[in-house]
Amino acid sequence: MTALLVALPSAAKVLPEPTHNETESVRAEFLDTPGFMNRWRVMLALDTRHLYGLTDTDTPDLRLAVFPGDLAGNEARMVDTRQAGNPLAADRHERVVSETLRAITASGDGTREVPFTTFSEVEAMRYMALTGHIPVATALVVTQRGEPLLAVWFKDDADAQPWYFSLKSVYRRVLREYAHRSPTGRLSGWHFLIHMAERGSPAALVGRAATNLRDNNHSRTREITEWLRTAARADNALAIVLLGDMERNQEPQSPAQHRECLEKALLQYAHASQLGYVPAMQRIQEVEAELAALASPVLEVAVNTMAPSAMAPLGLPE
Repeated sequence: MTALLVALPSAAKVLPEPTHNETESVRAEFLDTPGFMNRWRVMLALDTRHLYGLTDTDTPDLRLAVFPGDLAGNEARMVDTRQAGNPLAADRHERVVSETLRAITASGDGTREVPFTTFSEVEAMRYMALTGHIPVATALVVTQRGEPLLAVWFKDDADAQPWYFSLKSVYRRVLREYAHRSPTGRLSGWHFLIHMAERGSPAALVGRAATNLRDNNHSRTREITEWLRTAARADNALAIVLLGDMERNQEPQSPAQHRECLEKALLQYAHASQLGYVPAMQRIQEVEAELAALASPVLEVAVNTMAPSAMAPLGLPE
């Protein structure tokens, strides 16, 4: 896939200019079609299967039937047709992939202030992978302007700074649909996030869980745990770390119970570290120090046993 690397600061190659760019028109058509909501819901279902590794050989065709400009679908068919000895079809799919990567790159710089614009969590993750960055964690949050923002962390990033992707084009289209159906109805970015979480989006599940943890919503602890466990099944490293944080933040009734909670947290952090989520290493070191402190009363005074804020990895206000 190195031939598809785009001109980002860390990318190695630059794509040749495509002969023509149909990406914007295809994406605009998808947003403007009268049956948008039905198509979008089908794409959400296909995205969920993709994110949990439940795709099969027919999935790319299904994705392209719903949205011909779909990045994941075109990428898969590009590879398949190339391997099948059909260069014309492969070139056609590669052109769509190339143009989509260029369009996303041109839409922002990946910072929180100027995020890339994307259609979905899957598209953002494939964009990162095709530009040489393996995504290991995602979280969907809501900005102060009330719009959904997707944060994506990549493997072995020493700075642990996510790339940000705006879902504003899809979100605003959904807003229009709700306004059309019910002029008095309102849809906020938070409602959009919940809608995505209820359909299994790992990023939305993490965002919903982390927001409730930030707000100390103890009445929903069981639900929060289930949301994170579901996202963890998609190997979302942030979900796994937050599960560890919840174990670590429990109020044990005895030193033995405290040790058990810390050991459970350590297992979660070790899993996230194996996935390549760098912040997990710091937590591993902290928990190891806490375990050592439990075994030594002298050390216990020097160790801060408070786990970090659940929202700290998201870079959101406390």
